[in-house]
Amino acid sequence: MRTNRTPALAAVAALALTGLTACSTAKQATSDAAHAAAQAASALPADALAALGLANTHLQSQNSAKVTATIRMPGAATAETMKGAMAWDSGMRFTGDVTGAPGMAALSTDGSLPAVIVGGAIYMKVSNPTALAQTGGKSWMKLDFAEIAALSRNPQASSLGGGMDSALKQISPVQTVRALTGDKGVRSVGRETMDGQATTHYSGHLTLDQMLAAIPGLTGAQRQTLGKADTSIGLTGEDVDIWLNERALPVRVQEHTVTQKGDLDIDRHFADYGVPVSVTLPNSADTFDLAAALKAAAGGVGGHGPAPVRATPGQGAGRQPSGGSSVAAAPASGSASRARSRAVIGRSPPCSRRSESALP
Repeated sequence: MRTNRTPALAAVAALALTGLTACSTAKQATSDAAHAAAQAASALPADALAALGLANTHLQSQNSAKVTATIRMPGAATAETMKGAMAWDSGMRFTGDVTGAPGMAALSTDGSLPAVIVGGAIYMKVSNPTALAQTGGKSWMKLDFAEIAALSRNPQASSLGGGMDSALKQISPVQTVRALTGDKGVRSVGRETMDGQATTHYSGHLTLDQMLAAIPGLTGAQRQTLGKADTSIGLTGEDVDIWLNERALPVRVQEHTVTQKGDLDIDRHFADYGVPVSVTLPNSADTFDLAAALKAAAGGVGGHGPAPVRATPGQGAGRQPSGGSSVAAAPASGSASRARSRAVIGRSPPCSRRSESALP
């Protein structure tokens, strides 16, 4: 591949991932079928914090699920939709598809972007002929966030890159539930039927500190970087709504965050906890490694090298699991909430929004 095309391709990839790391969601009205959900309460503690604590315990053993997510970034005309299967037991694994992401047309011919997330790297299936010409005909593009961040001369970007695996884990319901267990103001809204299940609806508010504290695996420097990035865009916290079923497992999670650029909303629906998630990495011979190409293109991102890569971690999307059940797709977004930096697929507690502001 000709190196002078690398910056342009990197920009396209960044656009396609911009919302994949987002992390909040809008609130929803209560269900009209509350009477059908009456049975949910019998299995959940009456106290909201106790119920969320039980959910936190159950999620330690239920470490995979199918997910359908909708992300609306600040100022975006349309929302991104992600559907797939994910596992969070040992590092982040996701496989599915994403539609509606900015810049996706430059990579995809049919409006859908198959993607696979493993650890801190996302693999995206390229189908647009122009993009394929830039990848030398290779049909998969790999973005390793830590490697790309390491190429940057911006210390904030370098710090964020190393925490991307933790950020991507925030696509799962685990981090949100963990954070809510520290919200003494969380309350029960009532019993509702959600996605055909009897559930209890809870509502709470997380401060930026609570969001950051719930992200595992980050160093003190990474937490500080994410916090500064979030604060710089006016992010101070997020409103969270969560629906728990009789097994104290999240059926739906909504997060709504206000920033200086507008509202960030993320709505995630979970089903089939414990579903097998088999992720097969693309053949290396058919994979274009963006970080390696940037290194070869001229001394790294930023400074005197190629145009800066403002790749916001995405809620990556992916393909249908090769061995598990059939699914569709999802990526990541933001900084603190989903280190989100918080998505998919997903910076997310705050996710991609933050990391984006910290990049060069």
